[in-house]
Amino acid sequence: MAEYRLTQLLARDFSAVVRHRGLEYFRARRVKIVRGDEAAVEAIVRGTSLYETSMRYSNGALYAACNCAYFESNGSCKHLWALALTADNERYLRAATRTSRLIMMDDDGEDFDSKDGEFALKPPPGRLSDWRRRVTGILGQGGETQTSHRAWPAGTEILYAVDTQGSRNAGALVITLHQQQPKQSGELGKPRDLSLRLADLGSVPDPEDREILAQLAGGRVNYGYMAAPTYEALPNRVQLTGELALLLAPRMARTGRLRTHPGPLAEIGPALAWDGGEPWQFVLELRADGAGNWRLEGALRRGAERMELRTPLLLLGDGLMIGKETVARFTAGPNFAWVRELRTSESIVVETTELDELLETLTANDRTPPLILPADWHWTEELRALQPAVRFHSERARVSEQLWAELVFRYGDRSVGSGNQSAGFYLCQERVHVPRDGVQESAARQRLEELGLRVEMLRGEERWRLPPKRLPAVVRELVHEGWRVEAEGKAFRAPGATRVSVTSGIDWFEMRGEVEFGGENATLPQLLAALRRGDSMVLLGDGTYGLLPEEWLERFAPLAGLGRSEEDHLRFQTNQAGLLDALLASQGEVHADELFERARARLRSFTGVRALEQPPGFVGVLRDYQREGLGWMEFLREFGFGGCLADDMGVGKTAQVLAVLEGRRVEGAGPSLVVAPKSLIFNWRQEAERFTPQLRVLEYTGLSRDAGLIGSNHLILTTYGTLVRDVPRMRDQEFDYVVLDEAQAIKNASTASAKAVRLLKGRHRLALSGTPVENHLGELWSLFEFLNPGMLGEAKTLKLA
Repeated sequence: MAEYRLTQLLARDFSAVVRHRGLEYFRARRVKIVRGDEAAVEAIVRGTSLYETSMRYSNGALYAACNCAYFESNGSCKHLWALALTADNERYLRAATRTSRLIMMDDDGEDFDSKDGEFALKPPPGRLSDWRRRVTGILGQGGETQTSHRAWPAGTEILYAVDTQGSRNAGALVITLHQQQPKQSGELGKPRDLSLRLADLGSVPDPEDREILAQLAGGRVNYGYMAAPTYEALPNRVQLTGELALLLAPRMARTGRLRTHPGPLAEIGPALAWDGGEPWQFVLELRADGAGNWRLEGALRRGAERMELRTPLLLLGDGLMIGKETVARFTAGPNFAWVRELRTSESIVVETTELDELLETLTANDRTPPLILPADWHWTEELRALQPAVRFHSERARVSEQLWAELVFRYGDRSVGSGNQSAGFYLCQERVHVPRDGVQESAARQRLEELGLRVEMLRGEERWRLPPKRLPAVVRELVHEGWRVEAEGKAFRAPGATRVSVTSGIDWFEMRGEVEFGGENATLPQLLAALRRGDSMVLLGDGTYGLLPEEWLERFAPLAGLGRSEEDHLRFQTNQAGLLDALLASQGEVHADELFERARARLRSFTGVRALEQPPGFVGVLRDYQREGLGWMEFLREFGFGGCLADDMGVGKTAQVLAVLEGRRVEGAGPSLVVAPKSLIFNWRQEAERFTPQLRVLEYTGLSRDAGLIGSNHLILTTYGTLVRDVPRMRDQEFDYVVLDEAQAIKNASTASAKAVRLLKGRHRLALSGTPVENHLGELWSLFEFLNPGMLGEAKTLKLA
């Protein structure tokens, strides 16, 4: 072969192994020509690295070189053989076909040069000047065109054959290419395999054939440094898939030369015509078999036409049906496995007792083809409300935790995954078909996107991704919108009806509250505890979670710190009745028992403080404002409150208290205790002797103090320091009144004095101070914790500093 003349001359200088490896390099297009003409060629060959190779014809000898290690030790190498093949293919070194010997030269030989990083040849002595060499080379090529074609044999036809067995095995359209040449009689001979080079495609006379063959040949991989070889043969067996099969099948059929070819030894069949009608559709048919069972079979339908599933020679998932005489389009539906199963095996037999289960299984799955039921079966279509549902689960990623969600559509007690594309489902026992609500399902998907979820596909399944910090807000939004939400198998429930009630005891009130969560209830203490922790939900008795009714709870939050939390209720003291009434007044409907209602009515009936006359045993005359003070202290005693008399200094606070104690002496009340700074003890004794001489006064101070004398006196005077020391003995004594003078002494709730006075037992409590608050409201809380224990709850409840 002329185009291999150079390699034929050099074959004896290269071993068979080297030639084989060089051929592999050549076929892999690893040779990049840098420059070349009829007398010389230089190239880069890509191997484990880039190798510089060259060949030059001069004075009857061919000089060759390569900078690989093998060339240095052995001379001829695979890179040079790949270069020789490329030179033959691209018509370089044509002058070398007259060579009589091959000379291997080292890269360091004087005939080679390196310039600007490129491998180049030095012109040998006596070599033609550049213009002469180039012109001679061009003229020496004669009148050849850039691409030469072999002549197409006159009268030869191309045949396209569908390899039915090969197509069946591959699951795709397999075409074999053949040619028929005319005999001397003019008849076409027996078909044989097509033998055609890519370079000769242009010689095929029929333009339709040329386009079909070009598309069958497809493109060629280009490595970026070498054009595809032009002598490569066109493949005569091609597998077509997808759109290429649908594109070329009708074109091949329109040539009138598309046939079937059952196998290598079989005769090629008759021509196949293209059926340009609507596609045939694969369907499932359910019919009684006459023996009490049912059969599920496959069939092909097109409008009113019907074809048995096994009639076509081929049914391909790409969308083609090959018959005995026609080629047509074909729709397999969502799952081609149905076609394979029912074409190669018997129909599916179902007992009558299992028929409903079969139908529900088929109709609920989006991979089920159209189902044709018996004509005498009657179904009712029933629209059912859609409830979207989402199931969250966590997944540990490399550096963080990811939250994934599954979107599900609930139609009553039936659920359909968002990836399921079925149009509806059947409830066979009810003979009801439930269509899916595409509009509402689309709205549900859009809502998830609005809330920041992003849909992804994982192994063909649809799932939604959500940042973990967004979960509480998303759950709250969806639950309030009527979605069913689950996380790690736990359902979330929206709050429903709320109930609040108050019951009374001898010296306490109990408030009960609960919120209903779809059949499960949460008590007010549980809800308030969750609110204090900053949770947005509460764990219910059945393991589900209820979303906190935040607006409702915020109205009750102040009560959480005021009352004592019991198992299922909050307990309040009687002195908190007014505060409890005020807080409940804005809470809407609250059920209260009769005793608490009477207490509320009594508070609400109060019209104001009335001035009282001083008791008969009081010596002196009280001013009007002091008599109003007596009325105010009477109001406190009547309603069970302790109070702070915070008049300015010098307005007679001591006299007012003494007037009250005188009145209590007349009524037969027990002893009362006054705690005052040491400097005021004398003043209290002096004032008592002046205004209330009938009061027996005990000064409980000094080393001689005797606790046994307390019960036999009306007024006990002691200091804050003495009280701190003697509170273990005095805490069991019940006093009628406990009075603190200069009460700012207990402004710091954590001091020993403040703790000691809170341990005293007194039916009534008073505090006297001109400056009840000197620095902050926390001082007022300390004072009120003595006057009305527990009324304001814990200091942290009021956020006092």
